[in-house]
Amino acid sequence: MSPFKRNSSLYISYLVLVLFAFVTLLLNQKGEVLLFLHESRIPWLTESFVIITRLGELQGFILSAFMILLIGRFKDLSILGISTLLMLLLVHILKHYVFPEAVRPIVFFEQMGSVIDYDPDYHLNRKHSFPSGHTTAGFTYFFAAALAARRWPMQFAALLLAVFVALSRIYLMQHFVIDTIAGSLLGVMIVTTVAYFSDKIAGEDHKWNRRVLNFNASSS
Repeated sequence: MSPFKRNSSLYISYLVLVLFAFVTLLLNQKGEVLLFLHESRIPWLTESFVIITRLGELQGFILSAFMILLIGRFKDLSILGISTLLMLLLVHILKHYVFPEAVRPIVFFEQMGSVIDYDPDYHLNRKHSFPSGHTTAGFTYFFAAALAARRWPMQFAALLLAVFVALSRIYLMQHFVIDTIAGSLLGVMIVTTVAYFSDKIAGEDHKWNRRVLNFNASSS
């Protein structure tokens, strides 16, 4: 059974979120969502997102691996590992070779002549905006954990963690909405592809696994 059929509720939920993000993108000019969030900043929320955004780094990989160890199998852990390696490679290529001129929001606002009264306690990146690497990583990590969970409550929790990583990148003025949409799509596509081929190779109907099963049956 393909990852889509086995986890239809997860994929449908994700697609609904993507459609909502696209509608938000179409209804607002570039940067408007960031300016709105900037004007509505809450100190405790900013501090929370500074922590949450780290889930798009090594911390997120460790957490998702721990989740998979608790609820999954070795194959699910290998899906996470392979997906992570592919994600790091593709994000590097896209950021540095395909879209090297994509500037971050702070540079965009400077070029537009907008005055941003904002001096955060963390570093604001100025280049390599597309796609959002943290969002791609977050969706790679936690979508792999969601596929391993198989049960909707755990899948929803994992998906929510990935969404919060994406929101943190927008709220902290590190990325535009389109950057996070692209990052989430890339992360989900990578994990889904790896999971699909993993099922094909590791499934009982694969010729190598049939040989192992036949050998075990004849030996018993």
